[in-house]
Amino acid sequence: MAILDPRLNAVRPDLADIRLRGRVEAGSFVAGEPMQIVAPVADMRREPSPDSGVDTQLLFGETVDVFEEHEGWCWAQAHADGYTGYVAFTALTKHIAGATHMVTAPRTFLYPGPDMKLPVEAALSI
Repeated sequence: MAILDPRLNAVRPDLADIRLRGRVEAGSFVAGEPMQIVAPVADMRREPSPDSGVDTQLLFGETVDVFEEHEGWCWAQAHADGYTGYVAFTALTKHIAGATHMVTAPRTFLYPGPDMKLPVEAALSI
C-alpha cells in the first residue's frame, strides 16, 4: 500500500476517504460530506484542539469534504488546495451557497443588508 502525505490526503490509521480505498490501509473508509466555511477565517489544525498547530487557513465561502464530526471538531479536506486537518464545527455549514461576490480588496466588510450604516457582521479577506 502507498504511504501518502496526511496533510494532503484524507487518511489516518482509523479512517480514510473512500476514494483512497485500495491505495491505503485504514480501519474504515467514508465518503466526505460537502460543507462550506461560514467564518471569516477558519484555522485548519493538525489535531482537534484549539492549541494545536495551524497548517493552513480557510476563508469564508471555501468548501471542504468532512469525513468525521466529533466533540466540536470536523476532520476535513479543503477543495481548493487539498489540505486535510481539523476545523471547528462552528466555522462550517451543511448549506452550500453559490458565490454571489468575490473579495478583490485586501479586506472588506460584510453587512447584514445593503446599507453601510448597518453594523458590520464580519471582515472578509481577499
